Amino acid sequence: MPDNTDDGQSNFDDIENYDEEIPIHVAEYLNKIKTGKSIAALHQFFKGQHNYFAVDASQKVLGIDLGCGTGEHIYSMESQADFVAMDGLDFSRKQLMHAMNKKRGNQYYQASMSAIPVKANHYDFACAINSIHHLPSLESQQQTFDEVYRVLKPGGVFIIHEINTINPIIKFYMKYVFPRIRNIDDGSEIWLSPKLVKQSKFELSKTDYFTFLPDFTPKFLMGFAVFMDRLFSRSVLSIFGAHVMYVLTKTAAKNE
Repeated sequence: MPDNTDDGQSNFDDIENYDEEIPIHVAEYLNKIKTGKSIAALHQFFKGQHNYFAVDASQKVLGIDLGCGTGEHIYSMESQADFVAMDGLDFSRKQLMHAMNKKRGNQYYQASMSAIPVKANHYDFACAINSIHHLPSLESQQQTFDEVYRVLKPGGVFIIHEINTINPIIKFYMKYVFPRIRNIDDGSEIWLSPKLVKQSKFELSKTDYFTFLPDFTPKFLMGFAVFMDRLFSRSVLSIFGAHVMYVLTKTAAKNE
């Protein structure tokens, strides 16, 4: 996860097993949805009508997962999309060790996502999966957008998954309830503002709200909960979902 201390250490170094903070059946369900949506977005831009690159069946697009944690998203992406190769970046050395043990990913960096240690125009795409809100300030969030813009190739894609704080119930839960039952957040997080997304150098190509399934859903209720989740996520109520995905593109026109 991203940096949120000033001494070179991460709060996430103290979490013994990050993957077990959310019940495994819920985590697997959410990861499946996010991976599917991320891959669909990449298909649109790299293999569909909005193809910015000459990608063929033997060529992979290179991405980086910012705040990759234990590498679960990298593992899922590379396992399910044969045209994808990914690097990982995280401020927590301990989480990176878990990620590397999954035997997926190319290169791993222990660094802040607001100072990505690679050259400009290096990646085809970048992902930030529920990680930007862990950055310590609005300035560092803005710096992260600028850094991602720098390291992406022209036409590159930035996929962001975050908590949807448009819903006041979700915002209250994440600030006052979630920190008391999980070790992932402490209630001081700076939630990503839609305004910051729209004011960035990127062009906003898609906003997708989804999932109503509580992270504390017991396993025996998953069948019913998944049914209701899919029903609500496909309705006009989707804007109140717990999660939001932004798909942004680096286009020369907006920066000129």
